[in-house]
Formats: sequence, structure tokens, C-alpha cells
Amino acid sequence: MAEWNGRQNIGSLDEKTAPESGVEMRRVFLQYGTIVLFGCLSGCSPDVAILDRREQSDILMQRALAKAQTGDTEGAIHVYQKILDLNPSMARAHLDIAILFDDNRNDPIRAIYHYQRYLELRPATEKRTMIESRMRLARHKLMSTLQKKRLEGSPEDIAELKRQNAELRDRIAQLQVELEKAKAVSQARACEPTPPRPIDKQKSVFVFTANPQQVEYVVQPGDTLHTIARRYGIPLEWLAATNRLHDRNRIRIGQRLIIPVPSQP
Repeated sequence: MAEWNGRQNIGSLDEKTAPESGVEMRRVFLQYGTIVLFGCLSGCSPDVAILDRREQSDILMQRALAKAQTGDTEGAIHVYQKILDLNPSMARAHLDIAILFDDNRNDPIRAIYHYQRYLELRPATEKRTMIESRMRLARHKLMSTLQKKRLEGSPEDIAELKRQNAELRDRIAQLQVELEKAKAVSQARACEPTPPRPIDKQKSVFVFTANPQQVEYVVQPGDTLHTIARRYGIPLEWLAATNRLHDRNRIRIGQRLIIPVPSQP
């Protein structure tokens, strides 16, 4: 098998051409270098070599080889794909197109697929070690590419993330303004005095005493000494002292308390 790089030739492993110029000398040198890597000098199985040469003699294979030799990578790939559409079991076509995808198109996914197909169709090939090495390098190239794309992201993805971040910042700023307004309203309400509860003489919540400056209040569920004092607008200390309460937290439902100054006359 012959490997190429850029415009390096693909040819039969048995082809030998005498150089007639500097360009021809370079072609022969590269060709024989790939021979060492892929075939004859590594002891390729005669059966596999015969099968490869037989497939390379196909007219379409010769056409694809000619396009690859002239640097027409896309044209060569197109012909190889046509060959494989007609005969998916042509192993040498898989190998040649795999190298094109690997070296010229930088497409490790397709290269790995066609390398694998060649090994499946030529399991006895002694080029297996070299092909598996190429497959490992292609997988490494693929993982590096995927990792780079994941870290960098496409321009569209980056633009979308920037737009979303800007919307989030605007929303956060808006929520902060609303929070400050809510705090201000809450503080203002806390500073407002609680209006005294209107005294309803029809209810037995309080009892007027003989002293017009005092009202007797009956403790209701949920009452505390503090809320009663605020309701009638008197200091808590006055209410506690008037009723001789040593523990301001201990009052009971139904207990009668003297209110020294009623909130309404």
C-alpha cells in the first residue's frame, strides 16, 4: 500500500520509477518510504498483497489513484466513494480513502471508519499494526478537536451566552431595586404607630369603672401586655404598675386589667 501526504502518490507497492527530475526523485523517495511503512519490507502476506493489487487494477481504482496523484483530493474521494457504493467489500478502496480522509481532509471520524472496514475485510494483513497505530492517532485527534470545541464554543453559542448573561444582569438589577423599595415600605410601616382599637361598648372586652380615668379590660385570646398597652396608647410600664404585674409576660385569658388612661373617653 502506498501512503501520501498532501500530493504524495498512491500507487502499487511494486511500482518502481526511475527519477528523471528533482520532482520525480522526490516522488520516488516518498513512495518507497511508504512502502517501508506499509507493506513489502514489513513482510506483508502474499495473499493480501495479491488481493490489494488485484483491486488496484480496477479501472475506477486507477482513476481515483490518478486524481490523488495530481492533488485532486476531493475528486479522488468522490471516485472512491462511487467504488464503495458499487462494491462495499473492496478493501483497498477503504484503505486508500481512509488515508485521504486522515491526511488530506483532517476528518478522523471517516478515516477511523474506513480503516476499521479494511481490517475487517483483510483480517490477515500484516499492515494491521501500522493501521491500528493510525487509528489511535485519529482517535486522539478527534478527542482533541471535540475538547477544543467544547472549551471554545462556536461564535453563535458565545453570542447567545453573552445575550443571556446580559438579560440575567438586567433582571438582577431590577430585582434589587424592587427589594430596596420593599424594604423602604416595610420600614415605613414599622415606624407608623398602631392605631388604637376602637372600643365597642356593646362587647364585654372592657368595663368602665367609677373612676372616669380608668377602664377595666378583659384579656382576650392572643393578647399580650404589650399589645394592650399599644392599643390604648399608654406606656407598658404604666399598665404593669397599675395592675401590679411583676412578670409582664404572664397574663391569662379572662383576666381583668385596669387601663389607667382609655384610648377613647
